[in-house]
Amino acid sequence: MSAVPRFVSIASAWFRIRVGTGSPGDSGGCSLLLIERLFPTLSSPPRLTIPSHHIVIPTPSSSPHPHPPKAGTPSVDITDFHPRLFSLDGRNAIVTGGNTGLGQAFSLALAKAGANVFVASALADDGTTRALVEATGRRMEFLKADLTEPGVPRQVVRGCVEAFGSVDILVNSAGIATLATVEEFGRAEWDPMVAINLTAAFELSHEATSFMIPQRSGKIINIASVFSVLGGRWSPAYAATKHGIAGFTKAYCDELAQYNIQVNALAPGYFATRITEATRTDPESNQRVLDHIPAARWGEAADLMGAVVFLASRASDYINGVVLPVDGGYLVR
Repeated sequence: MSAVPRFVSIASAWFRIRVGTGSPGDSGGCSLLLIERLFPTLSSPPRLTIPSHHIVIPTPSSSPHPHPPKAGTPSVDITDFHPRLFSLDGRNAIVTGGNTGLGQAFSLALAKAGANVFVASALADDGTTRALVEATGRRMEFLKADLTEPGVPRQVVRGCVEAFGSVDILVNSAGIATLATVEEFGRAEWDPMVAINLTAAFELSHEATSFMIPQRSGKIINIASVFSVLGGRWSPAYAATKHGIAGFTKAYCDELAQYNIQVNALAPGYFATRITEATRTDPESNQRVLDHIPAARWGEAADLMGAVVFLASRASDYINGVVLPVDGGYLVR
């Protein structure tokens, strides 16, 4: 690559110029001067004489940002470790799909650890989850909403902030799994799964970061699956969206770690839920699954509660971009 010329013509363009008197590597005492010049009619643009080592062409890494990255935090001594690092006291969490299935376990786990919980779900709440959360002494707010509708993810995030004052934790738990043979699995089955399993998780995360970046902290926990690394039959959209969640988790980690925001995912294996009821009640299918799990049992919702609290807490501040299997060892066999 050729060196930047010592004399630079500026016409109809922006340049960011570093002005200083030090050596090329010395930024001490320098100031930044943003020069804008537009010469649409001049046949001979003016020439600006500037030492080439003081010219900085804006790139994604050098462009101004309304929220400059946070400086690295000091090292923590081992004597500073304390179980309170797992506490979520004073934190406020959003859990999508947080009033049923695994989502309900996430809501209760976060509340037991000290967080207030804002639950958004397409399914009406019968009061069970609220009773469980409030029994811990924490608050719960509920919003019945279709997360795939335009504007709803923003409504959810802003609802949490209005109710509790901040959003510190986001658990993208809402998801669906439609099953059909490959011949019968078409767009009518594919599109709704992509919308809720993947697009809604992105939109909610995008909205949450508008609050997390300025406050220089946040935890985003996506719900992936062992099918984030496997294929699987009867639901190509499930495997596709869960692979997408794993990639999205890593991409957002790469962007947001500089703001002290950790983005990770949990990857449940085979769990005893309504979705797996047909498999569990068929003796042959049930045994086939059990034979593949070293722990020799189906997972229970409670098996995920410790993991979600860990990823939501300060104890995991240096864990980022991880897809954590909670599968009884399924992936190793």
